[in-house]
Amino acid sequence: AVWNLMPRLLSEDLQLYFTRITLALERNDPQAQDAALLRLKYDSGIQELVPFFLSFLTPQKNIDMADVERSRLRIRCVHNLILNQHVHLELHLQQILPMVLNCIVPRKLSFSPYDHWVLRDEASRILLAIWNVFGEKYAGLKSGVIRELIKALSHGLDSHGLGSCYGALVALSGFGPKVVDAHVLPVVAQFWVNFQVKLELCQDNGIRFGLHRLQDALLYGLSVFLGSGAAKQAEILDKEQFSEVFGDQLVPFCGNVTNCEYFECFV
Repeated sequence: AVWNLMPRLLSEDLQLYFTRITLALERNDPQAQDAALLRLKYDSGIQELVPFFLSFLTPQKNIDMADVERSRLRIRCVHNLILNQHVHLELHLQQILPMVLNCIVPRKLSFSPYDHWVLRDEASRILLAIWNVFGEKYAGLKSGVIRELIKALSHGLDSHGLGSCYGALVALSGFGPKVVDAHVLPVVAQFWVNFQVKLELCQDNGIRFGLHRLQDALLYGLSVFLGSGAAKQAEILDKEQFSEVFGDQLVPFCGNVTNCEYFECFV
């Protein structure tokens, strides 16, 4: 229905602009796509096109979401619109947030077990960019997003939900040490042990790859927490439990804090 409104709402120049940008994005030409992305990031006078671009970027079928490279291109378009100082997206956040979250927490984003992780990483960074731009204006924005991410964390105990849990871990960690403290630290040891047991039993290379990526995400979350002030934050951790579970995996995250008790317990 939104396409039917275009001739009535937009000037011929804007219609032509929209056509050129969307055709460039649909081409399998990285240079044309990059040029279109730059236009979305810097061009002025395109506010009226925002609902049409968002409609164009929203996947219409599940098969569209299974194309990782197309999904990455879609969320890069969204990111560049967010960064465009001439565009105001406040009225469109209810459409943008699900689009980004749908690249982070779904159980399945690809037919391959190897290529969707980078999409979840990229979408998590864009989710943080949305918070950085709009978070102060909309106090409930962050809490609502975090609730959705917490739901996805529980999927880590299911071998079919490894990607969902990974996306949630990376996105939650991106929100900083306080969010990690509240939502990641309580499960990090349990998850690590669970993933390690699955690695010892599993022979499927795709699942093993996913389990290793999840362990990377757990270590990333811990690095965010410890890196925010290792000497103080390490005192909060159960040193005995964490040394037993992680061994020397966390030593690099204590940085140069030589008097950190948590660091000393491994040396």
